[in-house]
Amino acid sequence: MTDKAKIGILGFSDGEPEVHEQLKDFVQAQLKTISAALKNTGQVEVIEGDKLINSVSSAKEEALKLLS
Repeated sequence: MTDKAKIGILGFSDGEPEVHEQLKDFVQAQLKTISAALKNTGQVEVIEGDKLINSVSSAKEEALKLLS
């Protein structure tokens, strides 16, 4: 049996807090749609980030979580 490829998915939003608040629901919905489509293929294991990226520090934090 072959192991499935693992795909990590991170959602990116704007660094400005006001804009991030406006975009976060849309970005999260798109992330879930893409993740579901990939999972439905049955060919990959999808690993989603815990939160949307809206800064350099959150990008580093989420990337490190996906590596572990």
